[in-house]
Amino acid sequence: MTSLDPSTSLPLPADAIQRVLFVAPKVHVYQIPPLTSTKGYTAAHWTTNTQGAREIFTARLRILETALPSPTGGEAVTTAVLLEDGGSGELFAAAPYASPAAVEQAIDSSRFFAVRVVGEGGMKATLGIGFEERSEAVDFNIS
Repeated sequence: MTSLDPSTSLPLPADAIQRVLFVAPKVHVYQIPPLTSTKGYTAAHWTTNTQGAREIFTARLRILETALPSPTGGEAVTTAVLLEDGGSGELFAAAPYASPAAVEQAIDSSRFFAVRVVGEGGMKATLGIGFEERSEAVDFNIS
């Protein structure tokens, strides 16, 4: 079976190695408003019913590391946060982890994060994700 690059959906070379660093079977994905201050994202703005909860759906989250060996003997390693349909495994969104700004913890909760996803053609969006269990959120933060 041919492995695919989660960011581009293109086939990976046969000598590429993919490692799953973390899996959360159930995370809630939210449409979040644009950042309005330099303090950070506030989960209460996108999760409370009084302000109109903006949950898109419930997904499976995986952190996938891909190593591509180079002809000179080294390897190029990339990491991506993947949001997938829990039943079919179909990719909903991918967030390449190129810098710590790709994933930001909400300032008012340890279980919620803002994730910068990149779609086809380089289009970017910020989605909120929320874990039901604090222990999963801590494991995600460490991964």
